[in-house]
Amino acid sequence: MADRALIIAVEKYDEARSGLTAKKLPGTLAAAKRFRAWLEAKWTAEGVTGAIEFCSTPKQPGGRGAASDDIIEALAKIEQEGRDQTENLYVYFSGHGFRVRGETLKLADVLVAADFKDVQRSAAACFKLDALVDGLRGSLGFGCHFYFIDACRNEVENAIGSNIMPFAGRGNAEPSVFVLQSTVAGAPALVAGPFATKLVDGLGGAGTAKVWDPPGSDAMQVRFDTLRVFLKNALGTTQPISQSTSGEIGESEAVLATIRPIPKSKLTIALRTTLTPIKGTATITAATGVSSSHAIASASTTITLPAHHHTVALAIDGAADVSPASAVADLRDDLQLEFDAIQPGETVGVGITGGGGTTRVEVAPGAEVRLRHIGTGTTETFRSSTNATLAPGDYETTVRTSDGQILGRRQVEVGPGRPAVAPTRWQGSLPHETIAGFFPQQSGSVDFSESLGGPIADPDLGLWLAILGAGRIVGSGGMYRKIRPLPLQEFSGEPAGASPIYVLAGFDDRATPLSASLGRARARRTWTVAEEPPGMPGIKQAVLRPQPGQCFVTFQLGNQPAYTLASFASPNRCTLIVVTTDEDGQPRVAQYLLPFSHLEQHLAVEVQTSLKYRRQERTPLRDVQLLTQLYRAFRKRRNIGMEFSAKQLDDLLYAKWLEPIGASLAAYELIRRGKTTLIPTAAANMKQYFAELPDTSAIARFAGESAQQPNGVPLFLDGVRAFGSDRGWLPFDPGLLDYIGPWTAWRGAVPSPRR
Repeated sequence: MADRALIIAVEKYDEARSGLTAKKLPGTLAAAKRFRAWLEAKWTAEGVTGAIEFCSTPKQPGGRGAASDDIIEALAKIEQEGRDQTENLYVYFSGHGFRVRGETLKLADVLVAADFKDVQRSAAACFKLDALVDGLRGSLGFGCHFYFIDACRNEVENAIGSNIMPFAGRGNAEPSVFVLQSTVAGAPALVAGPFATKLVDGLGGAGTAKVWDPPGSDAMQVRFDTLRVFLKNALGTTQPISQSTSGEIGESEAVLATIRPIPKSKLTIALRTTLTPIKGTATITAATGVSSSHAIASASTTITLPAHHHTVALAIDGAADVSPASAVADLRDDLQLEFDAIQPGETVGVGITGGGGTTRVEVAPGAEVRLRHIGTGTTETFRSSTNATLAPGDYETTVRTSDGQILGRRQVEVGPGRPAVAPTRWQGSLPHETIAGFFPQQSGSVDFSESLGGPIADPDLGLWLAILGAGRIVGSGGMYRKIRPLPLQEFSGEPAGASPIYVLAGFDDRATPLSASLGRARARRTWTVAEEPPGMPGIKQAVLRPQPGQCFVTFQLGNQPAYTLASFASPNRCTLIVVTTDEDGQPRVAQYLLPFSHLEQHLAVEVQTSLKYRRQERTPLRDVQLLTQLYRAFRKRRNIGMEFSAKQLDDLLYAKWLEPIGASLAAYELIRRGKTTLIPTAAANMKQYFAELPDTSAIARFAGESAQQPNGVPLFLDGVRAFGSDRGWLPFDPGLLDYIGPWTAWRGAVPSPRR
C-alpha cells in the first residue's frame, strides 16, 4: 500500500485572452512546493511509501505542465497505479477557479487549467471539482482522500466546465473524502494569501493544529478536525475557509500527520517586580501529573518543556503576593506568561483575562482598578480580585493607589480568549514619544486639547495622528492652541474650493521610506516623498492635490508592494489619511473627510447649520476621536452596537455635520448586522448631502434601488460587495484586492517607484 498525491499549481495563464482577472498568480508555485516538501518530509518521518504527480506552470524538473492534457495524464497514471493500492490520496490545487451562478451544491466549483484561452474555446481546460472528487473516489477504492483547494469561488454568469476525463470507476470500496477550500462559496480568494502558508504550518503541527491522542502518549497528531479549527482561527474573517466531508471515517479519525517524539517548546516566565535580588521557584505541573521545580533568579526565565498543558505557580522570596496565583500554559508553541510580584505595601499591577461571559479581573493588594468602556462610557471600579461580567470591546484601564495616585493606564480589549494583560504606558515607541513631547502629560496620558475633555489614555497611534491632523484641518481658522505650534502642514491659507489630501504617518523606524501618488491603473504618476517634519522623528507627512471627486491614492511603504486605496476629495474639505503599520508591518490606514474651519462658509447651508448646532454639544476633535474608535472596531469586525451607544451611531448615520465617511460606516454596520429597516432613510440622507460619494450609491443599492454600478469605487469594501461578485468594473485587477482591512484597496496593482 502507498500514499499518492496530485499537486497542481498554475502560476501563469499565458494563453488567456479574456475571462480571467489575472494572467499571473504570484506565489502559487512556491506554495505548492512548500506543500510538496511537507508531504515528502512526512512520508520520510513516518516510513511511508509515496508517489507525487506534480503539475505546474512554469513546469518544474521531474514534473509535468499544468495544461488540461498534462493533468489528465497525471490522473490516468494515478488511476492505473493506485486502484485498491492507495491508503491516502492528497490533492492540492492552486490557481484560478470560479463557481456556477446559482448552484447550491457544496463542490459545484470549476478549477481552471493553464491552457485556458476564453469561454468559447476552453471547456476542456475548466474541470469540475465535484467530478474530480467523484471520479477518484470511484476509481481508487478504500482509504482517505484529502483535497486542499486554493482558488476563487466567485460566481460567473457564463460558466463552463468539463468532467476532465472519464474515470474507470472500478475501485472495490469507497474512500472517505475531506475537502478544505481557501474561501467560502461566492467569494474570491486572496492571491498569495495566508491560506497556503497557514495550511502548511498547520499540517506541520503549528499551535493547536496538533493534539495529544491519547493524552500522555509519546506522539501528537494533526487530524482533519484540528487542522480545520486551526485554519479557521488563524484566518478568521480575513479569509474564511470552507470544508466538506463524506464517508464512514469521521474528521477526528482522519489523521494527516503523526509527530513523534513530542516536540519541546520554550516557556518564558516574565516577572514584573521591584524586588532585588529576585529569588524564587516556579512549580510546573504537566497534565500527566508530573511536577518539576525551576529556580527563578531574574525578571525573565526561559524553560524548555515537552509540549503539553502545564500549570505554573510562582513562589518569590519577600513578595507579599504573586499575581496571578497560577496560570495554565498550553505549550504547543513557545509561550510567555507574565506575573507580578508585589512587595509588602506596594500597589501596582492588574491582570485581565478571558472575556465573553466572564472576565477575571486580578487586582493587586491596595490597588484600585477602573475599567471604562471606550464605546459606551460605562465605568466599573474594582478594589479586589473578582470574576466580572463585562461587555466585549476596548476598555481604558486605570490603576490607582488607595489615595488616588495613578500608577498606570492602558487600553485593553476584552473578548473571548484574550490573554492576560496589565496597564503599560506607550514609552519606547518613537512616534508616540515624539508626539507626547509637544504636550502636557499626566500619568502616562497626553493632554492634546481641552476640547477633548481631558488627557487621552488610549495609546492607539492612529488616534494620536488623527487628532493632530484633524486639529490642523478643522482648526485651520486658529483653534487648538496646543496643536497649532507643531511643525506640521499649515492649511490656513487654502483657497475656497481647495480639496487636498493630507497624509500623516507614524513609524517606529524613522528610516522607513513612504511615498504617495495619485492615479488610475494606466496613469502616469508623480510620486511625492513623505517628509519628516522638523523635530518630529518617526512622523512623516505629505500633501497631494487631486481634483474634487473620486481619486486613488497609492502608497509605497518601504520595500512592500504598492498599496492603492480608493479615496475621495471634496471642495472646502481635506481628506486626512492616517498611515500606521500593524504587528506584521503591513499598512493600516484610516480616512477622514474633514471641513476646513476657515472655509465653512462655502459649504452647503444645511451643513453649516448642522455644524453650528453640533458644536454646541460636541467638539470636532471629540467626533474624530469617536470615528477613530469606530473604525478600529469596524476593522476588527466587532459588533459596534454592543460597544457604542445608539445615539453615537445615530449621530453618524444621519449626520450632515462633519464627516460623510463615518456616515457610510454606520450604514454598513447596520447592513452587516441585518438591521436594514433604517437603510432607506440613511440612503436618502446621503443622496441629499453627499450624492457624489461612491458609497452613497452602494448604500442606496442595499436599500433596494436598482443601480447596476456605483458612481465610482466605494471607499469601503462592503460597498463593492453591494454590486455582486462581478469585479470587472473596478479600475485595478480584482485579483489583487486586499480583503484584510475595511477599505477598498489593492496590493501590487501599481508598479513601485524607482528609488
